[in-house]
Amino acid sequence: MVALPTPFEAYRLDLSRVGSEDEFGAGDSLWLLVAHCLSRFSEQPETARLDLAKRSAQALEQFATSAQDAVEQDGVTPLDEGSLGELNALTDGLHRYGEREGQELMAKAVLDLSTRICSAGALSLGHALVGYAREALHLASERTRGLLLSDQARYSRLLGKLDDADVQYGQLHAMGERSRDEYLLARAAVGRGVVARLRGNYPNARKFFVDALNLSERCNSAELQRLAHQGLTIAAAVAEDWEDALRHGWLTLVHGAGNVAQECEALINLAHISLGAGYSRAALHAILKAMPNAAGDRMRLPALGTAVVAAARCDERSLLETLAAQLERAVACASTPYEAANALLSLSDAFEQFNMHTRAESARAHARAIAEQHEYHELIHVAQEKEIARPVANETRELHEQGLEVVSKLEALEYEVVL
Repeated sequence: MVALPTPFEAYRLDLSRVGSEDEFGAGDSLWLLVAHCLSRFSEQPETARLDLAKRSAQALEQFATSAQDAVEQDGVTPLDEGSLGELNALTDGLHRYGEREGQELMAKAVLDLSTRICSAGALSLGHALVGYAREALHLASERTRGLLLSDQARYSRLLGKLDDADVQYGQLHAMGERSRDEYLLARAAVGRGVVARLRGNYPNARKFFVDALNLSERCNSAELQRLAHQGLTIAAAVAEDWEDALRHGWLTLVHGAGNVAQECEALINLAHISLGAGYSRAALHAILKAMPNAAGDRMRLPALGTAVVAAARCDERSLLETLAAQLERAVACASTPYEAANALLSLSDAFEQFNMHTRAESARAHARAIAEQHEYHELIHVAQEKEIARPVANETRELHEQGLEVVSKLEALEYEVVL
């Protein structure tokens, strides 16, 4: 096992990466304490681990009491219900550490806690936490240990450690084969597909996602089917196979139904694909349906970029003006310069559609200034190309029955423009 940083070292790395000297939220102290408790298991022989588990449980119980006192006496922000549930589950599991059921309880709590940590952006701490848990929870089932490994591989991928992620997904595949667990095999295939995609190997990525889809259907996992369809959507779109991209994109939306964030992401992808295939009205309706739930600059700025281009291609000038004002406000306070510059380049394309050349040039100049400041050479090149040649709208591609059905469903979506 590769040496992991201490919890505090990992936490400081995360704060540095996101450019903060403060904290992620009310749960930071809990995350650090849990990671610290789990990190100590790797230092202890098996004979000493029961005693360590007991002392760790006591530490978590004392934390729960002191946290409540701090809320009542000092007005500190209380832990949310989810964090409190994970804290209680970890405490109960530590009291039963010598039994498989106790370690299973701990593992589930760690995985739930990990989801929260990942969403907050504390990737190094999450990676370390799951790594410590893998070392501490030897009695857990093969499925559970596979889920912990899968989570750690995801963190490796998100941190840009693609070689590590590849190895870990390979280990997960071996675990799935050894235990004949199609769920673990499907997880491994999804992960390997994403790594292949990030490396630009789209043929390999597509093969992995097809395997993942077949396996996830056999083990009846809607979530893994969603991820497999999402991967196939992106691979097909890159190959400009619009028919397949629309079909898989719609199935991604279907499998994410009821989850606002997943629905939003699927609709944004479908909007991009519809633009690429030349179906601007479908793109506009999809992106406007998604936008109220597009949270954070990394999602909202690309969504606005797609929206202004779709509005322009649909000859909706008034709507373009409304969306352009939103985009410019979002850029002004954006913490993600790459997404801001890219959105401004989209806005320049939208203005060119209406022969608003002065405003298009202003948006391009703003985008180029941001790109030059941050040395985004690809975006600088795109801005230079746009200065030379006016963008041309994509031709409407011929689609078969399934593709046309998806386009029709997107065009029928009802939306509300949020001002």
